[in-house]
Amino acid sequence: MGAAVLVSGAVPSAAQVSVAGDPFASDPTGIVADPCPAHPKVSWTEQQLHTLTRDFGQLCRYRAANAALTERPRVVFAGDSITDNWINFDPAFFSNGVIDRGIGGQTSPQLLLRFRQDVIDLHPQAVHIMIGSNDIAGNTAWRNWPARMASG
Repeated sequence: MGAAVLVSGAVPSAAQVSVAGDPFASDPTGIVADPCPAHPKVSWTEQQLHTLTRDFGQLCRYRAANAALTERPRVVFAGDSITDNWINFDPAFFSNGVIDRGIGGQTSPQLLLRFRQDVIDLHPQAVHIMIGSNDIAGNTAWRNWPARMASG
C-alpha cells in the first residue's frame, strides 16, 4: 500500500538562490522585460556567483556585441576558454566578419543555452565549435557526457 503526504505552506512562485552579500540580489527573476540588467563591473567571484545563480548560460555576455553587428558574420567561433582567449593572441584574425563567441569555463549545456542568440540568430556562413574540455574536466557529470555528446 502506498501513502500520500500532503505538505502545506507558502511556496515561492519562482526559485531564487540568495547568498549574503550578493550584489545581484535585487535583480528580477523569471521572465522579465530586461534579462540583462546593467551592473557596474564586479569582481571575478561576484561574476561567478551571478553565473551560477542568475545567468547559467551567460546569455548576457555577448548581447550588446550581437546587437551592434551591422553585417552578417562570415564565421562565428563558439566555445569555451580556448576559443574565448584566441582573440587575445591574434586580434587581427577576428575582423572582416570573423567573430569570437567563446566564454571561459563553459560546458556543452551552457553553450547550448546561448547557441541560438550567439550563433544561429547571427546567420553566419560558417561556424567553428570547440567545446567539451570543461565537460571532461568534471564541470558536468561525467556519466552523462557520452550520451550528451551523442545526442548532439
